[in-house]
Amino acid sequence: MILIRGIRMDKNEIIWIVAGKLQPSQFYINEEKLILLEKEFNIDIFEPIPIKRLGQDMVMTDGHTRTTYLIQNGYKCIPTIEESDILDWEAYIINVNDCKERGGLNQHWIYWIYWIVLLQMISFG
Repeated sequence: MILIRGIRMDKNEIIWIVAGKLQPSQFYINEEKLILLEKEFNIDIFEPIPIKRLGQDMVMTDGHTRTTYLIQNGYKCIPTIEESDILDWEAYIINVNDCKERGGLNQHWIYWIYWIVLLQMISFG
């Protein structure tokens, strides 16, 4: 058993999904969190990325920065869990469509992550 969002969860509920199959719902990667992950990462206490299937997409509802960290560190698959919170799914659909319109991110997720991180490092570096 592990504790996620204050809920006890069986590790069997975690599903490892190929990174390229995940659909981001935002463009922002928090550089400070990314640096903190570099210093303190521990896969044994890592919270899985919550996802929700919307149509054909497996949409990440949180954890974009954590996912970026995993991809940068060679993880081909990402630990995920079904989103259990009731969220504004209409807003997520709008965000996902925006992400797709800005370059088909679902198909090029890994390359997009590297590009965004590089741009943020250059912009804020």
